[in-house]
Amino acid sequence: MTGLPHRPAFGPLLDRGRPQDVGALLERTPDLLKPVVTSGERIPAALVDAVVADGGRWLELLAGNHDATAADPALRARLAASGHPLVAARAVHDDAWTLTELRTLLAAADPADRLWFDKPGPAAGLLMVRPSPAGHRRLALRAAVVSPFPDVVAHALDTLLPVGALTRGESLRGLLSVVTHGGPARLAELLDTRGLEDEETVRLGRAAVAGPEGVEALRAAVAAAEGPAGLLDEVYGPAESVPEALGLRTGLDWAGLMRAHRSRPLAPGVVAALITRDECPAEALPVLCAGHPDAAKLLTDLGRPVPLTVLDALPAKDTRKLLPALVREGLGRTVSADDLLGLRPAMAALAPVLPVTATREGRERAAELTGKLTALVAEKLGDQVAAWRVVRARLARFRGTVAELLDDAVARAARGEGADEPWPEAAGRPAFTEAVTPKGARAAFLMLLDAADTAAQWRLLPHLDARTAYDLLVLGRWRAEWLDRALATGGHEERVLLARRRDLPAEAVTALAALDDPAVNAGLVYQRTATWEQRLALVTGRPFTPGRTGRLPVDEALRADLERSTRRDQKVWFAPWTASGDPWMTEWVLARVALNSLHLQWRFALGLWERQGPEKVAEHLPGWFRPTVCDTVAELLADPDRDAALERLRELARKAGSAKQLAGRLRHPMIDRALDWLLAEGFVWDWDTLLAEHLRAPLPAYYLSELTELDGCPELLRLAVGRMSRSEQTAYRKLAEGGDPARVLAKATLSTPDDGVSWVELAIRRDLLTRAEVVHSAKPARSVLTLVDEAERRCEADGGGKQVAALVHEHLDGGAEAWTLALRLLPDFTGTLPELLRTAALAALVPARAGAGREGAV
Repeated sequence: MTGLPHRPAFGPLLDRGRPQDVGALLERTPDLLKPVVTSGERIPAALVDAVVADGGRWLELLAGNHDATAADPALRARLAASGHPLVAARAVHDDAWTLTELRTLLAAADPADRLWFDKPGPAAGLLMVRPSPAGHRRLALRAAVVSPFPDVVAHALDTLLPVGALTRGESLRGLLSVVTHGGPARLAELLDTRGLEDEETVRLGRAAVAGPEGVEALRAAVAAAEGPAGLLDEVYGPAESVPEALGLRTGLDWAGLMRAHRSRPLAPGVVAALITRDECPAEALPVLCAGHPDAAKLLTDLGRPVPLTVLDALPAKDTRKLLPALVREGLGRTVSADDLLGLRPAMAALAPVLPVTATREGRERAAELTGKLTALVAEKLGDQVAAWRVVRARLARFRGTVAELLDDAVARAARGEGADEPWPEAAGRPAFTEAVTPKGARAAFLMLLDAADTAAQWRLLPHLDARTAYDLLVLGRWRAEWLDRALATGGHEERVLLARRRDLPAEAVTALAALDDPAVNAGLVYQRTATWEQRLALVTGRPFTPGRTGRLPVDEALRADLERSTRRDQKVWFAPWTASGDPWMTEWVLARVALNSLHLQWRFALGLWERQGPEKVAEHLPGWFRPTVCDTVAELLADPDRDAALERLRELARKAGSAKQLAGRLRHPMIDRALDWLLAEGFVWDWDTLLAEHLRAPLPAYYLSELTELDGCPELLRLAVGRMSRSEQTAYRKLAEGGDPARVLAKATLSTPDDGVSWVELAIRRDLLTRAEVVHSAKPARSVLTLVDEAERRCEADGGGKQVAALVHEHLDGGAEAWTLALRLLPDFTGTLPELLRTAALAALVPARAGAGREGAV
């Protein structure tokens, strides 16, 4: 949840209060409401109305709450409608206020209110604004063309027209404001002393000076310029003034804008202002972006999914830059599987999809495309090795669609192509420490190969080059059938590649470890799902085969790769071998890994003892290790019972690498907080323990986002559920088991975490609870109101507000003392919301001592 735990959630209550009741609370409970008004992120609408009606110090405090005004357009709109100079005094300096809002504020001003000019007031301040530099105060001066202050309007025209900062509509509006509020003589003075260049504007102004008919003609001209008819004139006006002026308009004539742009291209800044509008139709994007000098960047930065049709209007160089971004943002949204399968060339359609599938959410969005590719590959290629070889050979230069590529390959294979040639663009297996990201034709081919059925893949493997086999078995979607086939057929290369995946399930680690193959073990060392005992055996070379003696060597190919690894990532590759005890590896670990953590130091000592014996521990254990480690190891070496000493050392290392210790490191990272580094340290990975630790004291958000991508991540972690007490965990479990919500909630006390999603929200999403049940049965009341507040911030249709409103009307309407007591009791009240409001209503019936209920002052 957001929201500060120490601040009671008054909002949902005040939002349902009658204006007169909330207004009375400003006098009765200023100490409670002042923090809400001055620093609350969301101000209840009823409280805003009461503050605006007060019009004094309360309004000044609210206008100065930058966090609230910046975050809430509705609040700015309500304040703008007040036309109050105290609001304007803040708004003209606050860049959260838009041109539209400033115009509303200034148009509603009362010229008789001297606060506009006294102190000096905001109107007086606008008279001091100069044309340069541009800034928010200049924007406020621009908005002043609608104000009832003739001198300010004249200053705006005099200052901004010469620099092209006003549209024709704004210029005409300024003249109308002067004649309306200053009279014909004031307008005549303006026309005589200011050199307005537009002849039609001057003519309309002179006519307005001449009499009422001229004023009406000017008013009609303003309406035309500010209405749909004036839009096209406006977009071809001074480039600096157009983007913000467009913000004044709603319901743009997009068809007319597209016709105008085709006939006479709009300025780049105008195009940017148009396409960033939320209501810009998809069909307008390719038209408006045609000819833009930086269309690819403009569309990439748009922040919303864009259809592929925009590519039709762009040059090839922009298309190549933009397509990956369109697929990344739009796949499964504005970019469908059929869109991509109909796109030319095939490589461009497939290659951008591969990086999208690197995340869980991306794989879900790519599901439709994956399904259609699977069907297409099965129908056209099957396990025809020659056809697959032709596809790979022609993929980079083929100009047709995916289906056309496959048809072309089948036809060519039928004529003998691809039968005996070497695999196209063959490459060797990547080094162990190499960061591999397929691109271009390799990425596109992997999308096709990954879509083939397992039998076809296994038929192709003997023909693939080492790099493509790596792409499939290490980077492709995991299939349990791969392991079965690799174990059954005795394919050494396939086993090695499977071990190099980073997401092997626990059963696969166990099956491959049983092979006692050093080349396979080299990959298994880095598996998150390996148990503590398995990882220790793998790095120390202890065989898994029953009865087998001796130590397995460290794989020579791995040694060579590690020697060539770069300084940046060496620690990630060497850290898992901290406990190996292998002399060569020990020397490299000490040189490349900062063994600062207690966990790594215990593992290092254990590895030396396991592989080289206790005699070597004293010789090679660094003296700069923590005293706890050095002293304990010395005690163990002095123990005559070497077996017992070794077991104790194992237990110390096991405890330091437990899942509970991992949770502690996640909460308090040392130097490097990268999850890859913690994975490399070799902690025991137990989701149940990590979840329990998270519910006790939530893990940092930057780790949660990474944890959700790992297989097996529990739902409560994946959804970033915040802190849960034991009673809340029990309540959630009982609800999931079908328990009666009212009885379950009666036994639970809701917390109000500020560090994640509430478990109650999750239960509501899963239909285990309803909002009404929460409002009526959950406790304490402040947590219930916080949940309602959060739901309303998300604009949920049923956030519980109806139930709160019914309770407020039943117990608090017209009861000033009941309202006061409800707000004062709320922070510490332990019962339900209905109990709180009933208690307040009943207590209000008891005569109170004089002056009770009012504390503090504003």
